[in-house]
Amino acid sequence: MNFAKKPVVGNTEGSAAQRLANKMRPVVTHRDQLEITDWPYTPKKGSYKVLMKPGEMYFWCTCGLSVNQPFCDGSHVKQDNGYKPLAFTYDGPEKVRSVCACKMNKYSSGPFCDRSHRLVEFDDMDANHELGFNSKEWFEGPLPDLPKK
Repeated sequence: MNFAKKPVVGNTEGSAAQRLANKMRPVVTHRDQLEITDWPYTPKKGSYKVLMKPGEMYFWCTCGLSVNQPFCDGSHVKQDNGYKPLAFTYDGPEKVRSVCACKMNKYSSGPFCDRSHRLVEFDDMDANHELGFNSKEWFEGPLPDLPKK
């Protein structure tokens, strides 16, 4: 992990965010609304550091295909696998937050990293996990205590 890099800043200000929202409709506001048919792509086994601003609307990429990670750029439209962006308005204080990059975090974590990537065997998802792994049972269940690196 390289802390010298500047955090990603969401490009969600003003009318640009509204144009993006209109382009990508529909969106989901909770991941249990997704009806997926395939595993999400994992752009990174970890998180993105993002400067979050209170009151700003963000569109978190759930499919993993966006070139604008961790935010959606509409790439899911080319696929027919049930993914849609997770729309949310950040209500915390302005600060750098860890936003999930593996796409395997608990549903209750929303777009934020909860270190679930440490529990996933990414090398062969189909052999090691059922697609139901991306379900409420997995994501809402308790995570074991994980040692910090």
